[in-house]
Amino acid sequence: MEEKIIINSELICPRFKEEGWEYFDEEIEEYRLKEDAPQWAKEEFEEFYKKLSSIPDKNGKIIKY
Repeated sequence: MEEKIIINSELICPRFKEEGWEYFDEEIEEYRLKEDAPQWAKEEFEEFYKKLSSIPDKNGKIIKY
């Protein structure tokens, strides 16, 4: 399957960031969610960072934001 890269600059700041549920873990150098984050924030966090991934989807597409 051929990979196709699509560039999309329309990525808005997600609610979990605006409401302070995310923090930067300096020890492992990546963003994490607070342990007491609500379920909606966990789902949004996962979806947001999935969009920033360079792994192709099931159709071989990579969307760059």
